[in-house]
Amino acid sequence: MSMAMQEVLEEARQLSPSEQLDLIRALSESLQEQYRENESLASTADRELLPSSIRRTRPATNFDEYVADFWPDSESVDDFNAYVKEQRTEDRLKD
Repeated sequence: MSMAMQEVLEEARQLSPSEQLDLIRALSESLQEQYRENESLASTADRELLPSSIRRTRPATNFDEYVADFWPDSESVDDFNAYVKEQRTEDRLKD
């Protein structure tokens, strides 16, 4: 981490928790705006400056795309919780 970054971090630590959250929010919004500008205006050479993970990962906008229907209708959430508790108990006994 550069000295400038360390200085900024030390200053940010002096802020209240809510001010720190506001700062994170503002930085996030700024990065999103810069990303949008880079995607729409940047040449191919400029895009090489962005990490490849940013270019190929699209933001999640429709959570319905991630819905999975894997839980059997015949089992309740209580059944699932009992199963998890049983597995954790068995794992603890092994250690």
